[in-house]
Amino acid sequence: MSKLVLYKELLRVVSKWPSRNRLKIREEIRMGFREHRSETDAAKLDKLLTEATAGLQSMKTQIGWKDSPEIGNTSGILQGIKPAAGE
Repeated sequence: MSKLVLYKELLRVVSKWPSRNRLKIREEIRMGFREHRSETDAAKLDKLLTEATAGLQSMKTQIGWKDSPEIGNTSGILQGIKPAAGE
């Protein structure tokens, strides 16, 4: 998965996150990618991308997001997710 695809997928998933902290999490994702966008060390990049991919999978699992072979296919992937109170 390319960096751009991973970034967009993280933002897509966090937009469905059932929490009051959704905007904070979104901003942390954006800042993390922005902070490391000029990283050139291949080992560090691999580590960062692996951590981001693991975080994406964890978020998908927690919200009941079904993996799809098509990136961005959001039809029918959320099941009974209700926003936290006050959202």
